[in-house]
This record gives sequence, structure tokens and C-alpha cells, in this order.
Amino acid sequence: MAPTSILRRLRKEQGGSTIIEVLASALVLALVSTGVLAGLDGAQNQSNQNRLRSVAASLAQADQERLRGLRARELYNRNETREVPVRGAKFSVTSTAGWLLDSGSTEFPCSQKGSYMRIRSSVSWAGMGTRPVTVTSLVTPSGQAGTASATITNRTLVGTPGIAVTMSGPETKTVTTDARGCVFFGQLTPGDYTLSFSGSGGQVDQTGVSAVSKKVTVNAESSVNETFRYDTPGSITAKFNTKRGAADQVPAYAGWALPGSSFVSLSHSGLLQGTKPYVVNPIGTSATMTGLFPFTDAYSVYAGDCPGANPASYTTAPTQAPFAVPNTQIVLPGGAHDVDVRVPAMRLRYRTRASRSSDERWVGVPGQATSTSSSSTVVKLAATAPGCGASTSWYLDNTIWANNTDAGGFIDRPVGRPVEEDWGIPIGTYDICLDLPSGFNPQGDQSSGNYSATAYGVPVKNPEGETVSFSTLVSGDCP
Repeated sequence: MAPTSILRRLRKEQGGSTIIEVLASALVLALVSTGVLAGLDGAQNQSNQNRLRSVAASLAQADQERLRGLRARELYNRNETREVPVRGAKFSVTSTAGWLLDSGSTEFPCSQKGSYMRIRSSVSWAGMGTRPVTVTSLVTPSGQAGTASATITNRTLVGTPGIAVTMSGPETKTVTTDARGCVFFGQLTPGDYTLSFSGSGGQVDQTGVSAVSKKVTVNAESSVNETFRYDTPGSITAKFNTKRGAADQVPAYAGWALPGSSFVSLSHSGLLQGTKPYVVNPIGTSATMTGLFPFTDAYSVYAGDCPGANPASYTTAPTQAPFAVPNTQIVLPGGAHDVDVRVPAMRLRYRTRASRSSDERWVGVPGQATSTSSSSTVVKLAATAPGCGASTSWYLDNTIWANNTDAGGFIDRPVGRPVEEDWGIPIGTYDICLDLPSGFNPQGDQSSGNYSATAYGVPVKNPEGETVSFSTLVSGDCP
């Protein structure tokens, strides 16, 4: 058959077109059916969501009625979630209650009492395609209850969150500080309570106490408010030194106090009494004070345990290097700080013969040396400056110097301390008594016996040293 005949026959054949039309019709039908079914599913799903949302709204309203039926103290800081099954579906119902001001703000100052309580009911369910159903309303607390609040801040007055504060008394409640360092206790039974808290990082309050506890009284329909500063403590090491005239500064032995006595003090307006004396053992040339609240301004550090030993209380002659102010130091959180603390050197002389002013020697027998506490001179100090008055005594090295024309002839240091360490005492005004060793020989003035010598109202405030002379003996011990 010729090629032209074959082409003419194919043009007249229609069987393949019928098959294509059938396939196209089937595809159109399938698409239309899918769209119809999707529309039916969507409508059914939307109907189901509407049904679930309607149930959730009913549950929220029911929860609101339940909350309104509770007493204010039962609502206080309420935050609970419970599961409620309805027709095979599980709903999660969350109930909360919080204090509110007249202005509607929940961020009220810690010291301000809440006016209302806002109750909130929120309901959600699995597969929820929208936000939870939430209903809120207000209730007004009533009755004769009282309230309490507390604010906890760090050294810079920034609120400290996350500290559990407990009010214990007629009832016990615990609340954790919020981002502002605030806690609020509502609906408390009137009575005496203990407000307490402690941090987990070793913080202390302004008095150096870590576990803080304070007694408070809650009255009916009134509020009690407390504030606390609470931060990581630091430390100060006081390094005592002294000097005599133009000589170089040398370490000073803290020999003006026996073990168990206070011999260094801190002064700061934030302390309860303004000052805080420390007992640090063993006694040496330095004293470390720990657990110090890190105030943003400086502590004053001085030797001694009374206000009269504070260098700020004294002035000196224009020709002397004055104690302008006490040594000061700002304590940083967790910081360890060293402070040099000057104590004036004090030399004690006893004139062995009143008629021979050039013959001044150590107390004791010339040419001999004793250095044990049992045979040494006891020096008794009685501080007479304002705020002082306690008597302190200690043993001093009783070494004898035969040559009375050189730099010797003075009591300079306590028993057993190196020669390069001088003896200094806190500045102040003292009654000073030398309790001389038993059997002391005054070298011709009187016979051997039990003697003492006293000088009254002696100022000790020159940072370059003081010299005290005793010229009169009396029988018996120091007063």
C-alpha cells in the first residue's frame, strides 16, 4: 500500500479519541469528588471544634463559680491544673488567682496592699487549633485578716528573685520573691509571726547574718512591710603597723589585747550600732574579718573596740602627722581586701631616781634580763575616751638596758616578739599603770617590794609614737 494511502486511512480513524475523552472525564469526576469530601470533612472538623470550644467555655464558667465560692485565703496565690473528661474528650482546666490594685496593675509596690484578687480560669484540649478559652473576674477579700510584704535586694538595691520567704506563726505560708525581689502575704490570721529566709549562695544581710529571721506582728485589716539588703559577703584583713618618728614603718604586734578580747573594729552607718568589734585569734600582726556585707560605700577600719579608738575622733598638733580619717575600704561581693592600720608606738619609762632626771632606765634590775610572763611587768590600760572604759592588761618584755644614753631604756614590745616589731596600741586616752614584778628593787628610792606606777589621762594619738614617763612609785598592785 502506498504511503499516501496509509496517511489517508489514519486521518479517518476515531477510536483513540474516545479513550482519551473517557480518561479526562474520570479525572474531572475524581477532582470534584475530592473537593466535595474535603469540604464535608472541614465542615465536620469545624463543627467539632465549635462543640469542644463550647464545652470549654462551659467548663471555664463553672470553674469561675467554683473559685468564687472559695475563701480569700484559699484563693491566695492559687495556681492549679486539673483534667476534666467530657464525652470522651479530655480538657485541661487551669485555675489561678493573684492580687490586683485599684488601677488594675499586678506590678504594685511590695509595700502596698492589694485591693482585689483576680481569678482566672483557662481551658485547653488536645488538638486545639485555637487559643485556650479563658474567663477572668474579680473578687474582693473580706474579713479581719491582715497582710505582710517583704522586699529583698542586693547591695545596689536591685531586687533579688528566687528566694523563698516564710511567714510562720498562727499559720505558715511560704512565697518566693519575684523579679523585683518582692513577696506578698495576703489573708494572714492576725498575730505574731517570724519572717525568715536564707539564700543558696552564702549571702548575708547588713549584719552579716545568712539565715535571716525577724519577728513581726500582723494586725487585722492592716499591712506590715519589711525590707532587706542581701548579698555575697567579702572580707577585710587589717595589717597593723607602727613607726617611731622618721624611722621606717614596721609591723605592729596586736599585743594590746589578750585572747578573747576585741582588738579591731569596723565602722559603717549601715551597721546596727554603727560599729562592730571583732575578736580574732590567734593574736598577731594582722586580723581578718569575714562575712562583711558589701556596702557600696566604704567601711572604716581601726584598732580597738570602742568609739574612742576611732581616729576620726581625734586631731593632733600641726607639727605632727595627723590621723586625718580612719583607714577605709569598700568591700566587693566575694572580695578579699587588705588594709594597713596604724597603731601609735608607745614607749614606757620609769625614772629610777626622781632627783636624777638624766638617769632613766627600764623598770627592773640593771644589767639583768627577764622575758617570761611570770616575771615581766604587767601594763594595765584603762581607756578613758568617750565610749570606752574597759580595762585591758597584758605582759610586756622586761629586758633591761644598762646603757641609758642610747635608744634603749624603753618598753617597746610584748614578750616573745621579735625586736623589729614595735609595740603599738589603739589611739585614745588612757590611765596607764605599771604593775611591777614582785620583789622589784627601786635602786635606793625605797626598799625592794611590791610596787606599781600610774600615769593618768595620757593621750596616745600621735601616729609617729608617744613616750610616757613614770616618776612616782606606790606600794601595791595596780587598781
